[in-house]
Amino acid sequence: VLSVEELLLVRGVTPTLLFGADINRNGVIDSDEQQRFGVGVDTAGSLGWAAYLTVHGAEANKSRAGDFRVDVNQDDLELLYDELVEALGDESYASFIVAYRIAGQSSSPLSALSGDSGGNAEQAEDGGPWNADLLGEFDLSGGGGTSLSQILDLVDATVTVGQGDEAKSYTSPFASDPISMAIYMPAMMDTLTTQEVAVMPGRINLNECPAELIYGIPLLSEEVVDAILEGREVESDDINRQFETWPLVEGIVTLDEMRQLLPLVTCGGDVYRAQIVGYFEKSGASHRAEVIVDATTVNPKIVMWRDLSHLGRGFDLSVLGLRASVMVDQ
Repeated sequence: VLSVEELLLVRGVTPTLLFGADINRNGVIDSDEQQRFGVGVDTAGSLGWAAYLTVHGAEANKSRAGDFRVDVNQDDLELLYDELVEALGDESYASFIVAYRIAGQSSSPLSALSGDSGGNAEQAEDGGPWNADLLGEFDLSGGGGTSLSQILDLVDATVTVGQGDEAKSYTSPFASDPISMAIYMPAMMDTLTTQEVAVMPGRINLNECPAELIYGIPLLSEEVVDAILEGREVESDDINRQFETWPLVEGIVTLDEMRQLLPLVTCGGDVYRAQIVGYFEKSGASHRAEVIVDATTVNPKIVMWRDLSHLGRGFDLSVLGLRASVMVDQ
């Protein structure tokens, strides 16, 4: 599928269903469109199915600084430790993640069902909080037998050191209390990944998507969705808002709910759509094109271009701007 418009080839799908009242496809409901269809700018579905669908979503598996994220499931644990120290800037975090790969147990019910966790955690004595010196108890050259299904497996996890009666279980430095999560979560979500891929499929952007898309996620109750929508309306310079775990940090969803939600949502994305309008303000002459740019690679590429000139200029001059000079008497 090259574009959403191909849905028009399906019997029963009409332009009105696909584009709603947005006849000129400028992404807004203009005053004449409001009058013609009897809808307002806040009417649900007024922009049609096209407002909720795309075939071009993708995310580069990179940090905000543009560096590839550290794959915590890589085989070389010595290299992993060095990369984690550089990325996270904290030896306690880095050493725990590496130790988890050898003898870790996640608090996630799904992880426990997978059988990935270590063997003697249940009978291990409580050793208290993890500290970086404990990594010396492990042989990193043998690789790790425990993999992470997602980064949140590390939250409230444990690592068992020793065998039999000597075994002790140490708690994760990634604790689930709000204060701790607010500190470590941005760095963890920004720099770590569980997948050795350069590009990930696009997900639902919690910060920007239409409300209907969030209501359509079956994992979330209406009350939780309302809280997310209310929360994103509040302007905040908190760095956590740049990552999809902000509802967890702000106490809107539980840790288990966030674990289920994580594969479906994001706060980023690297595919962009734009309309370019060329016009002569003293006449009706204009040209309008729509482009979709994929910026997941070093050199962004245009993945779609189409001429929309037959639909008109699309925007008033008050929006596009007037460049004509105003004559002033000397």
